[in-house]
Parts: sequence; structure tokens; C-alpha cells
Amino acid sequence: MEGYLSGERDYNNIRGDTGPLVYPAGFLYLYSCLRKLAGGDGSNILTAQCIFVALYLANAAVVLSLYTTALRCKRLCSLYSDSAEKRSLAAAHLTWSWRFAMGLTCLSKRVHSIFFLRLFNDGPAMLLFYISAWLLVRSKWRLGCFAYSCAVSIKMNVLLFAPGLLLLLLQSQPNLHATVNCLAICASVQIILGTPFLRTFPLSYFGKAFELDRVFFYKWTVNWKVR
Repeated sequence: MEGYLSGERDYNNIRGDTGPLVYPAGFLYLYSCLRKLAGGDGSNILTAQCIFVALYLANAAVVLSLYTTALRCKRLCSLYSDSAEKRSLAAAHLTWSWRFAMGLTCLSKRVHSIFFLRLFNDGPAMLLFYISAWLLVRSKWRLGCFAYSCAVSIKMNVLLFAPGLLLLLLQSQPNLHATVNCLAICASVQIILGTPFLRTFPLSYFGKAFELDRVFFYKWTVNWKVR
């Protein structure tokens, strides 16, 4: 955040200990706020961790709400089973599926590491994505697209969900015009958030914030051991 807060707007010149900045503008805004809340210079790590505890709890709540919605849909389908025994087995399966999902959500060591220890941007980005999914399953398409684009602005990896979102929009919207309006919301969020950089160094911003040919070094791998 040092370079950004000092007035630097060229993405090629904004770097950290692990390399150049490779996240869109929303990441800068979010972590600049976190820096100010954590002692002004980011030195109060405990405050930052408390903020991420709140984000973690919100993330777990939204994910479990999504599971609950999915299980309710399956439960409605199971009511039409041809026997009481099958309906009883279906209800038990749904109950234990929810409990298993709750365990994965709340007991994951990896999730705790991302939120509490490393304070990664994966947490806030995925929270916004899950909020987007929560809105979409309730047919709030425009709000869902807005939340989705905000998630992309924090970490570009959320773009991996874009094909699925496009398919849902094409299937759910009454006409192509409505689909284009939803996509325009996604694009508008990116343009508005990126305006300070697009007005000064647009090529640098697109080249780094949305670096599709990015190559990751093995020494920074944190998920899988391949050798």
C-alpha cells in the first residue's frame, strides 16, 4: 500500500515483498482501509485479525445459507417420493449433508490460515462472490452482478466463475437486452473502480491487474506440493 498511498498510479511501479501488484483496484481500496484501521500504518496486526474474524464469520454464514437453500430445494423434491421410507432416508441424507458442509466450512485449517494468519485477499473476494451467489439464487440478478464484479475487483481469480454466470443470465433473463444490462453492471463497476489508473496508465493497469498470462513460481506455491 505504500506506493499507492504515496500517489503512485502506474501499476508497473507498485510492488511488494512478493513481487509486483497483480490485483485490480478494489484490492488497493480494501487494504488501504485495513491499513488505516490497523494503526494507520498497518502495524496493529491484532486489529486486522479481528476484522478478518468478522469477515470469516460472515463468509461461513453466507456459505451455510447457500447450503440451506440447496437442501431445501432437494427436500421439496423428496416430498414427492413414492414411499415413506424413501422420504425418511432422503431427509436423513439432507440433514447429514448440511452437517458435513458445516464441518467443512467451520473446521477447515486452510480457511483459518487464509483469514486469521495470512489475511489474504482470497477471503474478502470469496465472501463477495458467495454474497453474489446468494443474491443470484434469489433472482436478484442486478445486485448479484454488482457483488460479483466487486469480488473480481479484489482478486481476478473470481473471473473463473464468469462462464457460469453468463450461462445463468442467458437462461434466466427474459431477453438479450436484460442480459446485456446485467453485464453492463459488471463492466461499469470495473471501470469506476479503475478510473484513477485508467486515466493515467491504462495499459499498465490492464496488463498487471488482469494479467491472463501470469506465471506462478513454485517457491510461492501454498496449496499443493508437486515435487
